[in-house]
Amino acid sequence: MKQILSFLGSMKTMAVLMLIFAFSIGYATIIENDYGTMTAKAEIYNARWFEVLLGLLAFNLFLNIINYRMFTVKKAPIFIFHIAFFVILFGAAVTRFVGFEGTMHIREGMTSNSILSSVSYFDVSAKSNKEEASSSQEVYLSKRKQNDLSSNLSVDGKDVDVKLIEYIPDAMESIVADENGKPMLNLMITGGGQGKKVALAEGSYYDAGNFVLDFGSGATFDKPAIGIFVKDGVLYMKHSMKLSYFKMADRSKGDLPANDAEAFNTRMLYSTDLGSFVLREFLPKATKKIMSDPNAKAKMAGLDVLRFNVKVGDK
Repeated sequence: MKQILSFLGSMKTMAVLMLIFAFSIGYATIIENDYGTMTAKAEIYNARWFEVLLGLLAFNLFLNIINYRMFTVKKAPIFIFHIAFFVILFGAAVTRFVGFEGTMHIREGMTSNSILSSVSYFDVSAKSNKEEASSSQEVYLSKRKQNDLSSNLSVDGKDVDVKLIEYIPDAMESIVADENGKPMLNLMITGGGQGKKVALAEGSYYDAGNFVLDFGSGATFDKPAIGIFVKDGVLYMKHSMKLSYFKMADRSKGDLPANDAEAFNTRMLYSTDLGSFVLREFLPKATKKIMSDPNAKAKMAGLDVLRFNVKVGDK
């Protein structure tokens, strides 16, 4: 026991712990810059091993104060230096285990009594007859590593198991070729100075706000609609309004009068007074797939997809 305490209280151990700590927070900064704050918290700041590291560092500082008798007047400067680290570690512990992070919006001259937590939570509730059970836990998901997220409940004699099977950060809907699929379009819809990627399958439509792109859905609309259809493997569109076009290849432009069978070409910007759209890709046989956006950035707001396996009893 004395050998262990001697090892933990040595200056060499302190130097090693400080180096590991410095490397960890430096690496966490790099991860946060590349993958976002959530990943940095999941892998380092809120990881159990990082808490153990800080605990060992605090214990080492305490043993050094005792072993080297730093509480004397002669060694007061060194004692104050070590105590300063204790204050920092104590503050970090309070923030980590007792503190609450969030955002409170208070307008000038007004009051507020609510705060929006900056922490994400994984809540599961199950109800059967009059019985109800629930669970809640903080969630820190990493964009780089495998995530383990699950909940086990028991309600009305039934076991409820919820387990994360896939996490897709910065999710986007894309289309991929599939022999068993159906015709699909990869579109870019623009309006109000913003663009949105849309995957449109045959038999569905997309409401762009001021107008509708209808890919053979059979629905009726109370706003201008551009019908899209496939004939002999070629993509056409039917429009009762005048369209203007801009070819990205040679930068030529012009107008297209109303037409019942206008060829719908890729890499051509079609515009109306209500908005614009571009056909990026046409796949005769494809399916939709949710995948991570390869162009996503850590500071860019986006949506994540979590796919769960939910088991109630044997179902």
